[in-house]
Amino acid sequence: MSDLFNNPLFYLGLCSAFLVICVGPILTALTYYFWYSTNFKKANNWKLFANKHGLQYSPPNPFLWEYGFVRGQFEGRGIFPLVSKIKITGLQKFPKHGPLIVVGNHTGAMEVVLMGAYSPKAIEFMGAVEMPWNGFIGKIIDLYKLIPVHRGYTNNSSLKMGVDVLKQGGMLGMFSDRLRTRWGRRRALLLFGSVPLGLSFIFMWFVPSFDQLGLAIYYAITFILFDTAFTVVHVGYNALTPELTSDYDERSSLNGYRMVFSISGTLSAIIFATVLGWYITDTRLLFSILGIGLGLISIIPPLVVFRITKEKPADEQLEPLSWRESMKLTLNNRPFRFVMGLYLLSWTTASILAAMLVYFANYRLRVPEQANYFVLAAQGSAILFIPFWVWVAKKLDKRRAFILGTFTWIAVLLGLSALPADGIALAYVLAALAGSGIATAYVLPWSMIPDIIEHDQLQTGQRREGSFYAFASFFQKLATALALWGMGQALAATGYITPDASGSLPVQPDSAIQAIRFFTGPVPTVLLLLAVLFAWNYPITRESHNETLRVLAEREA
Repeated sequence: MSDLFNNPLFYLGLCSAFLVICVGPILTALTYYFWYSTNFKKANNWKLFANKHGLQYSPPNPFLWEYGFVRGQFEGRGIFPLVSKIKITGLQKFPKHGPLIVVGNHTGAMEVVLMGAYSPKAIEFMGAVEMPWNGFIGKIIDLYKLIPVHRGYTNNSSLKMGVDVLKQGGMLGMFSDRLRTRWGRRRALLLFGSVPLGLSFIFMWFVPSFDQLGLAIYYAITFILFDTAFTVVHVGYNALTPELTSDYDERSSLNGYRMVFSISGTLSAIIFATVLGWYITDTRLLFSILGIGLGLISIIPPLVVFRITKEKPADEQLEPLSWRESMKLTLNNRPFRFVMGLYLLSWTTASILAAMLVYFANYRLRVPEQANYFVLAAQGSAILFIPFWVWVAKKLDKRRAFILGTFTWIAVLLGLSALPADGIALAYVLAALAGSGIATAYVLPWSMIPDIIEHDQLQTGQRREGSFYAFASFFQKLATALALWGMGQALAATGYITPDASGSLPVQPDSAIQAIRFFTGPVPTVLLLLAVLFAWNYPITRESHNETLRVLAEREA
């Protein structure tokens, strides 16, 4: 506490608070007294001028209008320089009389405050009506008045009010656009996220010489950094899909190619690690080489995508919605909710299956040395099934293709869970057939999301790829974490015995083995049936999507 009282910044803060709370209103009131006659008449003259000429805009209560301007001038010019360095140039260029338009680049929230504080006279601002101006802030804005602008739509009344301000010799404030990068909205994420992604991945595989607490902190921070970088690249990468094509069927093909390379990359990493393990027996060295090699390789693909793709020019894009409004519209989008339902349920099934195949091989079939081969059979066959389900989606549509693929997946999983302990050969067959369902879960939901972008654009006038793909990525992580946590809790409740440090597999009780079989068949079946219900009610078809594109084209014509 003594350090606090010895800190000069503490007393500077007290003085600032005293100036704002006590001295500010007193000096403002005195200043207003000397300005009262001319400015009150000016405000009333504006009202008379507006009423006489039938103008839509006139200032609000003249006292509040002028009081707010004068106090903003005092506090802005008196308080801000105490806490930050402010440099204003070009004030001498402001004309003393006549109408004036002041335009800001909108690079930060303080820009609005500084424009009002340092302008030679009061500014009448035009602002987005979608901004979250509720509660106290909303009341303040109502007092000082704001010309509302509905972004994405024609605003004849707002434009007329702005012209009215200029006709009355006033100063009109507006903002040209939000900050955009020269690399685009999505490609910039790939450019700036690729190197942090690779470096954070490398550091995850290092094993520093820390104690247990130090290791826990190190890996927690490293994983948070990696997951953040991965999300940045993942969202930017996925959000480019609607930009590449608007064709209903081409999007299925595009996501098919995406997933083929995605699964191939996963399998290649597994094979690389397996082969490297044959020659390097030092585990710490093996992990370090894997981390460095795969981390450096992971930097390259985002940069390649950045180099060869293009986005819609920034001057053709509307100003984005506020984050709160964007979140509300995204979560209230009916087709998106259905796609998230079917995707999360099917993705959760795929996550459970990837884990359960190892447990099933270890404890049900008692062939732990072949556990990874079952996973490779399922993932490898998924690559072969992807072109088939893309073809089915083109012949039928995405919704019916997903339902058909899900029912075949259910049959395979129920058959796998019913296998006897000696059914190793048949287990390989069923694991390979399970790749059909994995392909369905990987390709079709991701090809549905781009269609939602145009559906949302028809409703809101905005293209909000980033918002939809960000939520999809978030829900995917959440569903996977909850599924694996729930599976672990259920196994623990059935008496599952965790292997010791020696690596030898314990003999599991019958209750644990039955739980493994239960999570291999019946649990995924319930999840997939729920996914079918979501898919059944998904409203976007090939015909409705084409109609949406037609209406959007007419709007842009």
